[in-house]
Amino acid sequence: MWLQSLKADRIREVMDLLPDTSWVLYNREMEILEVADRNRVLKDILKKSRLSEDLHQIADPPFHPEVKRVSEEAFTRGPTQTRLNSKSGLVKVSALPLGKECSHQMGLLMVQGNEGSLVEYRSGLEKEKEEARETSEVKSRFMARISHEIRTPLNAIIGFIEQLQKTSLDKTQKNYLNIVDKSAVYLLDLVNEILTFSKLESGKQQLDKVDFNLKDMFGEVYSTMKNRAAEKKINLRFSFDKQMSQVVRGDAFRLKQVLINLISNAIKFTAYGYVEIKVNKLRDEGDRIWTEIIVADTGIGIPEEKIRDIFKEYRQASIGIARKHGGTGLGLTICKRLTELMHGSISVQSTEGKGSRFLVTIPLERSNLTYLTKNTLRINNKVLAQRRAMIVDDDAMNRMLGRIILEGFNMEVSLASDGREAMELAGKSAFDVILLDIHMPEISGLDVARYIRNDLNNQSVKILAVTADMIRKELEKYKKEGIDDYMIKPYREINMFNKLCQVLDVNPELIRYETVKIVLKEDPGDALYDLTELRSVTRDQASFFNEMLETFMENAAGGTARMQKAFEQGDYALVMETAHRLIPSYKHLAITKVVSDLVELKNICARESDSERMNMLVSRIASDSVRIIGELKKEFM
Repeated sequence: MWLQSLKADRIREVMDLLPDTSWVLYNREMEILEVADRNRVLKDILKKSRLSEDLHQIADPPFHPEVKRVSEEAFTRGPTQTRLNSKSGLVKVSALPLGKECSHQMGLLMVQGNEGSLVEYRSGLEKEKEEARETSEVKSRFMARISHEIRTPLNAIIGFIEQLQKTSLDKTQKNYLNIVDKSAVYLLDLVNEILTFSKLESGKQQLDKVDFNLKDMFGEVYSTMKNRAAEKKINLRFSFDKQMSQVVRGDAFRLKQVLINLISNAIKFTAYGYVEIKVNKLRDEGDRIWTEIIVADTGIGIPEEKIRDIFKEYRQASIGIARKHGGTGLGLTICKRLTELMHGSISVQSTEGKGSRFLVTIPLERSNLTYLTKNTLRINNKVLAQRRAMIVDDDAMNRMLGRIILEGFNMEVSLASDGREAMELAGKSAFDVILLDIHMPEISGLDVARYIRNDLNNQSVKILAVTADMIRKELEKYKKEGIDDYMIKPYREINMFNKLCQVLDVNPELIRYETVKIVLKEDPGDALYDLTELRSVTRDQASFFNEMLETFMENAAGGTARMQKAFEQGDYALVMETAHRLIPSYKHLAITKVVSDLVELKNICARESDSERMNMLVSRIASDSVRIIGELKKEFM
């Protein structure tokens, strides 16, 4: 067959994409080479359609002129089409040239119809698309509703945990409260992850461009993540290119989400060593600055055969990882989709058992601003003193939490449990700010805002929507109804303080002197070591146990001294070898902090880079070892 020499499979594949279409392959002499009569309309145009027949001769007389015209013009003028009113209804007849094959010029005549079937087909497609849109909308609304229902009680849980932490607690109570706090934050992260993925999947995730200071944003993320790293006694390092110390424009929230996901993963899958964050300027491109973000770790790594699937949803490197570390399997998928939404890219290099290195490149716009007001890191309860606030919320716990927080700022607080009560209070008293829940029965928060702005004609009071909604277009609608700003539940006390300062236009100069640098201190209650494994290995035989302890102390003292001397002599190979030999001994006693320092030191020595960091690690390992040996001698010698 001629069709076979014209890559028949490919032609058929293309033709199968066209609904309700019959076709005839012919040559320049109008000889029919192959026929596919799919819609039984072809017989209305051609009396018969046998191979080797002349296309013009078999055309039905009423249609002969048009068939002849389009089939010939295909060779002289290119693709041509017409519509014919056949017995089956209106049909579309098209012809197009296929080029030359074996000295023969080919043409393809297509009969599409009847037009009624085509209209019906298109109508069906539109209906399916509309149903898909409705399903997506319902899904999005459902996820938003679920998010709202979970966020509302979470706001009270996280808020009251924060207030409890200010009270007098014994060590056991503090530990229990920290566990509850971590569980609440984990649940919040889970809700955020599922909701973000749902919006990305439905194509409803939109970017929100704002001016922000990149260094400040990374500093906030680093301060937050350093606590998580400290809990696992691994080192968290951060370096920032000075060229990026400027105000930029982009979606700070989504970029922050990508960073937190990557750094959280790195910390989660790293038992010893370090996690490193680097920010570099790649290049300038018009009004855009291309930024490189690297998140590297010395964790478990990713098997080579799993790397290509790591950004796919619900995929983790193994079932064991899912069981041990938890998670939805959506974190890296969200990172990839958000990065691409911001016109960037993400890639990974990893070696199983040695660690991973994620690389994000992303364009950020130059901002016209040279300075941005920073949020304070410490609450100053004087700057909002005597300001009058009304809290409107149908949830009693959230009203109580709001009152405790605002009274802690020395503000005067009134409470309203529903929209009607809020309207009455707004009509009787003057307020500086109204904290307004949006979703309330009977009279919503938006109704209250409209009443204040329109009926009372009060344009001076600031209205802050405090809501669990995360749908951007809803938040934009709030501002159109006279709401000045919004706060997403759940929130931390410091976030509420900063937001109130912004909406009430409190001069940041008044609070800047109160801003303090966060210094993370080690909990003195943390155990320096854990001898559970050593007791198990020695089967609680006192002589064997003591012998192992003495061996450890000798190795630690001798090893750290040898390491210090090797460093002073610039023998980094010996430093690396000594660190490598010491790691197992410290692991047996669960001296995690020193193990992390040894792992990091070993990696730096391998690259022979950053001698300043190397010096700090050698000194810290030595001093920590002296302290640990001293404690062991006190306890057992």
